[in-house]
Amino acid sequence: REWPQIMGFGIVTGKQFKDKVEELDQFYKPFAGTGKDYVYCKGSDSKYRGYPCSLWTLFHSLTVSAARDFVEPPYGVVNPVANAIRVYVENFFSCRDCANHFIIAANSIPYPNTDNDAVFWLWTLHNRANGRLAKDISEDPEYPKIQWPSTDNCPDCVNESIDIFSGTVTKMWNVPMLINYIKEIYSETNIEQNDLTPGALTS
Repeated sequence: REWPQIMGFGIVTGKQFKDKVEELDQFYKPFAGTGKDYVYCKGSDSKYRGYPCSLWTLFHSLTVSAARDFVEPPYGVVNPVANAIRVYVENFFSCRDCANHFIIAANSIPYPNTDNDAVFWLWTLHNRANGRLAKDISEDPEYPKIQWPSTDNCPDCVNESIDIFSGTVTKMWNVPMLINYIKEIYSETNIEQNDLTPGALTS
């Protein structure tokens, strides 16, 4: 935060920001102890999943972490986690087409107030992205994009009703159960830990 002020920058361009990050990365080597391969987000081929999957995972983990100790905020206050996610995607996500779709989708649904609202808000955006990208060339054939969670993952997250005349099955999300399930999946206990033994982060 101090760097732009010290340098006398009124604004910071994308190139200046990128160059500074690369400079600090080379100096501090913060990821020296982090494996180069994805674990949870490893695709069937290197062109699949990876960074976008890990970013969604990070965002879900952030909303769930904030909602762990639920506190009702004053009405009308912008949820800080949701706002941080939105600002990051809008300004820093290098896939501009992806960022534009995210912002359009975010503008089409109510903005979250509480931390639980933010959990549901991000899930809604993620499922909309999955729906848009299903069968897309970017979809990993071994990890198809679905409306998550499936009934196999969380039977209690979906309520089904059958029209006795037409036989049509209507599915509706059970939002309280859904939020609890998301909190369980993205809880701290389910995070894959890197090797943080002494010396792991030294080069």
